[in-house]
Amino acid sequence: MPEGNRPLAGSPAVGRFSGLGRLLTLLLTLPCMFLLDRPLDFGAAFLLAAVCWLTAGAATNPLPTLAGFIWLGPGIVLVNALAGSPPRFFGLLSTGGAHLGLLLTLRLVWAALLAHSLIRACPRDELLSALRALFRFLRAGERHARTVSLSLELLPAFSTIRVRELRHLPQAIADRIAACDNLLPSVLNTAPPVPGRFRPADTLLIAPAAGLVVFAALVR
Repeated sequence: MPEGNRPLAGSPAVGRFSGLGRLLTLLLTLPCMFLLDRPLDFGAAFLLAAVCWLTAGAATNPLPTLAGFIWLGPGIVLVNALAGSPPRFFGLLSTGGAHLGLLLTLRLVWAALLAHSLIRACPRDELLSALRALFRFLRAGERHARTVSLSLELLPAFSTIRVRELRHLPQAIADRIAACDNLLPSVLNTAPPVPGRFRPADTLLIAPAAGLVVFAALVR
């Protein structure tokens, strides 16, 4: 993880919430990506994301992470126009196509903001401990925990790839990996000193997330 994206050493959020609590909060909210389709739903979802950022991730700036999702809405509208039901050209300006692009963009931006607040602001040893505990529960090896941890840290770098770079996508990917060449050895050599465990403060994150799932299911 680049030094500028590390959580501040003096931030109370670093020691208040455990990696397991952050990870469970994120997993609880995943179903909401498929349930959110009304303004009230999205209002509640972004309120939860704001609360998580203020309490668990205020030490980091989410704007670089969100920048890669801005163009996805128009992209989905265009795909809907070209691959949807005829007449495809007029579908570009159809209400359904625009609505689909807007909904998907809002879902992805919300998920990116939540993941940034909970995961990117989490110290690496806490995150590895949480992933180890999760994969141990799933009877999976530690290799999976390290792979997921490295993927989460590389994702913000890949999100900066622009449309104009798609013509040379392999080179764009190689450039992003080269810019993060210090991540692989640091993740492979990281050995969390203690196993992941929950902390009492985790309920401040988990309870609102569970409430959002129930709310999104009830208002459908």
